[in-house]
Order: sequence, then structure tokens, then C-alpha cells
Amino acid sequence: MDSSFAHAGRFWGRYITLMYAPYKMGTNTALSAPSSLAGIALPHPYTAPRRRGRMARGYGAARVRRMVVDALAGSPAGMTGSDLSRRLGISRVTLAKYLDKFAAEGAVRRRGAGPASLWTAGGAAAAAAAALEFPEGYADAQKRYEELVASCAEDEACALVRGCLSSGATPARLMTEVVVPAAAHARRAYDDGRIGNSELALMHGILSSSIRAASDPAARPDADPARNAVLMAADPASAVVCEAAAAALRGEGWSAHALGDMSASINVLLDLDLQRLLSRVWRGRRGILAVCVFSDSEEGLNFFAESAGSALARAGRGARLVLCGPAGGKADLKADLVTDSLGDVLQWVQTSYESMSG
Repeated sequence: MDSSFAHAGRFWGRYITLMYAPYKMGTNTALSAPSSLAGIALPHPYTAPRRRGRMARGYGAARVRRMVVDALAGSPAGMTGSDLSRRLGISRVTLAKYLDKFAAEGAVRRRGAGPASLWTAGGAAAAAAAALEFPEGYADAQKRYEELVASCAEDEACALVRGCLSSGATPARLMTEVVVPAAAHARRAYDDGRIGNSELALMHGILSSSIRAASDPAARPDADPARNAVLMAADPASAVVCEAAAAALRGEGWSAHALGDMSASINVLLDLDLQRLLSRVWRGRRGILAVCVFSDSEEGLNFFAESAGSALARAGRGARLVLCGPAGGKADLKADLVTDSLGDVLQWVQTSYESMSG
């Protein structure tokens, strides 16, 4: 009896050693049985199971977002993380990281907590943004955003902006091709008498909220100390464009300071106030300092061009003055750039920095 137990112990000991040896060597390929075990029926060797649910390479966040939104759109009651993982073929750990990100963007919503929580699709605006592909999607985004602003749907407008950025839109083009045109549309509606002062103020508030949504510090690059900008509006109507320009520059790594509407600050000491401000903002005088003035009238540009120009004359060699507005007599304005296009402003300041640093 003792010899039988001893024989069995030696057999299983050699078998276990045989089966586990490949994993010690970093492979899962079974070895051939030695001659001493020939003729003995061995259990089927263990092979590592295939991993299921691993996300295929090449899936970016935008594609995963569309897959998740499409899946949730077909399930109004919601789906658990495990259900989504099986449906999409993405590991639960990886999917959980994406779902938290998408929830912060408003593309999906979470009900409950823990493994039993349910995920549902976000609002219609977030779903629409997730379906867009950029750069082709700017026109569709602009149309949808304009409708949301006109209907005073602030949350949906902000969700659309965040969703567009997550789907690949750049802050600069989002501001110039989506947000600013909507601001112009609201202004035309006011000038035509279709909306009143209170409605225009509400729409401007929605535009400002959308711009702040696009300026999330966690989603933008660190500011480059060599790229500095101070932006101001000469009147209330230009405040939104000023905010949009600052958001676009921050998205490109600029240290951009938006002063907003400065019309209430007009006085004989404005140039001295600006001079002190520029010395605080641009202490090391490194790189470029672009002072951008936005105005709805030629008179506003003229006044601020004189005040800002006087302050810039003492700022340093890298200071630049940019005027954006309806300037009919450009020859009378002393500035490095005079234009009526926000896109021209953004392109010019970036090119100026590159030429200086190169």
C-alpha cells in the first residue's frame, strides 16, 4: 500500500512540474511528456483562457463614445457597465474609465452607484455631438448650437460644446465657426426687433456659459509663459467675442486674460491703468504680448487704439496691438493688425509668435 501511494505521489509531482514549467519560462505552450510517462493517460494540459472583452487597438475616445451612445440610445431603461462591456466587446475596467469621462462631458448619465448602477444616454445635444466627426461637423454643430441658444437651452448648449471638443473639434474653430456666429445671429434678431433686451441678455449668458464649458482647465494644455494675450471689449456687444477669443487662445496654450467690457472704464487715466496691468501680466517680458481690442464701432476702436497704444509703447519690444471691429479708416489706426475677423486675429497672433520664436 505504501509503495502505491509513493508511486502516485511521484507521478503527480512530475506531472505538476511538467504542466507549470512553461509558465515559469514565460510561455503557455504545453511541453511534450517525457519518456518515463509514456503510455500513461494524462489529464488535458491547462491552457490559459482567451481574454474576452479586450478593446481592439485603434479605438479612440470619439469612436468609443459613439458606440456607447448608440448602445444606450437603444436601451431607454439603461444598461449596467457589464452589459455594455459585453455588448461592445470592451473590457469592464477600460470601459469604466471611459464612462466616467463621458459622464463628465454629459454624453451619458449614471443612476445609482457601484456595480449595479445603470447608464443611460445623455441629452439630445450630447448625443448629436457624439455623432459628429470633425473637421466635417462644424456646419452641423453651428446649426444645432444656434437653435439651442435661440431656444434658451443653456444646459444643452453647453453639453453640445463639450461634446464637440470631445469628438475632435478644436477650441479655435469651435469659437470662430460655432459660438461667434450664434452670437451674431442673436444680435441680428435683436436689431430686427424679434427679441428684446432681456432675451438678448439671456442669450449672452448662455454664450458665456458655453465658452466657459470650452475652457475647462483640465482639458486644455498648460499655458506657455512666452505666449501672452490681454483681450478687452470696447462695448457690451463685443464682450462675447472677447471671451471666445480668450477661450480659443487658451486652447492653443496661450496665457490669455479676458478683461471683458471695458466701456465703463473709459477715462483720461485708462492708458496708465493699462500700463500697470500689462506690467503685472507680462513681468518677465518673455516672448510676445498681444493686446487685442474688440469693438462693435469704429469710435470704440479709435479710442482704445490710442489708450492701448500708449501703454504698449512702454511695455517692450515684443508687445503687439490688434484691433478687431468695423474699422473703415484703417490708415488712421495705429496697430499691428486691424481686421473685422476673429479668425484673422487668432491666426495672426500665432504666426507672430512663431516668427518671433523662430
